[in-house]
Amino acid sequence: MRSLIRLGVLLLLGIALSACEQRSGSPAAVDEADPSERPTQESWDVRYTVSQVLRGEEVSRPRLHVEAGYMAVFDHDSTYTLLQHDRDSQAEQTVAFLFDEAGDSTATVTANRFFYYTDDRRMEADGDVRVRSAEERLLETEFLIWDEEAQRLQAPGFVRLRTPTEQVEGYELEGDETLQTYEIRRVTGQVTLEDDPPDPDADDTTDATEDTE
Repeated sequence: MRSLIRLGVLLLLGIALSACEQRSGSPAAVDEADPSERPTQESWDVRYTVSQVLRGEEVSRPRLHVEAGYMAVFDHDSTYTLLQHDRDSQAEQTVAFLFDEAGDSTATVTANRFFYYTDDRRMEADGDVRVRSAEERLLETEFLIWDEEAQRLQAPGFVRLRTPTEQVEGYELEGDETLQTYEIRRVTGQVTLEDDPPDPDADDTTDATEDTE
């Protein structure tokens, strides 16, 4: 059964009235873009939320929440939203929070910028991407795709995945939002992590003596 989606953008007080205002906080790439490719809307200091209303229910549940210093909406060949920090912000990255259909947190994603494609219900994270799941798993890559409807993550490039028990490096990761189950098609290295690493200052003299007898 296909879910009904409601897309909401929650803006801080006063931002809605100046949504189309030009400001020095626009990223350089946006300022230098061809006029035909410029955004149809710009906002600053935004809280951007994608909510989901399941069929037969009245209460909406968040699926994606992004807090960003700058937002630009592009409505050309397709409608998508860019979210990232602005020039005046001290923060170098933007944070996105993923939630499952029950409204529980599944992962936190940090990246240089996010793109959300409304029609496809797809988010792309670009630049120094880190995904931290609720299960103490950390994924590092440069480009990540989140498929909202399928509840899947894809990272086509190089990835480094660290779990409580191992570290894996490779390419072309596909997995669920929590990174509990995943596939890496080209594994280049795997390191098993010890739960309790040995104390480098420990005295091993007794064991060594017993081995030589």
